[in-house]
Amino acid sequence: MAKKTKGVGDKLYILGVDTTTELLSIALSEDLQLIDAVELDCSQSHAELLFPQLDHLLKKWHLEMGDIGLLVVDIGPGMFTGTRVGVVAQKTMAIVLGIPLVGLTSLEILASQVEDKDRLICPVIDARRGEVYFSVFEERDGELIPVTQNMALPPQGLVDFLSSLKGKIILCGSGAVRYREFMQAGLSDISDRITIEDGAIFPSARIANQKGYRRYLQKQLDDPLGLLPLYVRQPVSW
Repeated sequence: MAKKTKGVGDKLYILGVDTTTELLSIALSEDLQLIDAVELDCSQSHAELLFPQLDHLLKKWHLEMGDIGLLVVDIGPGMFTGTRVGVVAQKTMAIVLGIPLVGLTSLEILASQVEDKDRLICPVIDARRGEVYFSVFEERDGELIPVTQNMALPPQGLVDFLSSLKGKIILCGSGAVRYREFMQAGLSDISDRITIEDGAIFPSARIANQKGYRRYLQKQLDDPLGLLPLYVRQPVSW
């Protein structure tokens, strides 16, 4: 089936999914405008919640999957099993229905949720097993650009890394919240340059849809056959 393209006057409905954390996030948008969103504490498995919620959201707005013009998915890093569920679900629908697909990392989505982009932004996700995932971004010409690779280190490794950076830094994400006191103590020498953002804890499908739409306009689409979860470290069952 040929991929959908946006024609003049057409509505581009975007369906975004984020299953990388314990917060299941689903968003339905039209271009940059949010239509509706679902965010649930995922105490059950992501697979048990994801598909009924997708079905409910589409029926609520009298839509079918064939009406969706763009699929967006968080590819990780995050919870291994949850990440796989979301990536496989969106890939399958993209392949079967011929819908364009954009994959985004959880770290770039989190970084985009920080309002103050005049500083370096370091999203930090609790990776469990005594580690955190993180990367560092800065804004250039209105775009958030990664200035480091995606990494997985113990909190002390993150503290050591941040201590080597110049300028002011905003930390966000579940890892920054969990290890707040540890990092504040470890970064006390540069405390005047460090801010921990409480408003961006989990990556949101709402923000992912906005970023995905911009990638769509720039024709930066992903091949659904080649798109894989981003684990950063060796997968385990969680």
